[in-house]
Amino acid sequence: MKEKSVVFIFIGALLLSFSYGAFFLLPLFIEHLGGAQDATGFLLGVTGIGTIFAVIVSKLMLKKMKSNLVTVIGCISYTVGILLFVFVVHSMGLKIILASLLLGIGWGFYYNSAPYSLSLFANNTNRSVFFSYLSAFSVLGSGVAPVATHFFGRTKWIFNIYFLLRVLQV
Repeated sequence: MKEKSVVFIFIGALLLSFSYGAFFLLPLFIEHLGGAQDATGFLLGVTGIGTIFAVIVSKLMLKKMKSNLVTVIGCISYTVGILLFVFVVHSMGLKIILASLLLGIGWGFYYNSAPYSLSLFANNTNRSVFFSYLSAFSVLGSGVAPVATHFFGRTKWIFNIYFLLRVLQV
């Protein structure tokens, strides 16, 4: 059971990081909506604020509940943010700000809870290996996502399909 749980944590890190890495395509999406570069910077800032908020709150939550529940809360927030991008965001405005904030909150909860969950299975012998793999899968997902999605093109239809694929990943 232990090995299976650790593998699922690594797979989850890869998929969620791939999904997060695709957020680096936000400038293309904003451009498609007719927004400017400053709008992209603002939305990335909103996502960062959501992440910082969630990292602080999740630290408190991890003291009171199981780490997998905190991870689920993060995944739900992230998924709702993605769904807003797909079904609600058709122009620049408050909806895209909310979607960006939810993505940041989801990532922040995951960012704290995944390593905590992994630490429950680690011991002095395998701790550095486990956390090295967690980091490697996270970097791999974030780095490969923009390259892989480059081939999708820049239409709203393609962005919607891509965002829906991200929901399935989470």
